[in-house]
Amino acid sequence: MSQISLRRSTLITCSLALCALVSACSSDSDEPRRGAVAIAEAHVTDKGLELIVNSCNGKPEATVLESDTEISIEVISNVVKSGDACQDQVDITLDSGSSGKTLIDLSNNQPVPFE
Repeated sequence: MSQISLRRSTLITCSLALCALVSACSSDSDEPRRGAVAIAEAHVTDKGLELIVNSCNGKPEATVLESDTEISIEVISNVVKSGDACQDQVDITLDSGSSGKTLIDLSNNQPVPFE
């Protein structure tokens, strides 16, 4: 291979690598992504539970699995960097009440205290 062809090949490879790097670094970090969010607080209501979740105007949606001993909840929301100043509320209607059950946050598989 001639030196000109080798230099051209190296230049093309470096240019492609630089384009890939610039594309990866230029993504807008404030753009929301949809994903699981943690339950920050839970409170008993007349119909079930009121959850406070770590998303900000993220249109949260919950999936609830109830058993005799547990209430397992996964909340999916648009996630943006918001800090503690903004959280969303999700109201959950339960089929069989919350008394004597453990609430499990499926985003981290941890129990969440509620009153």
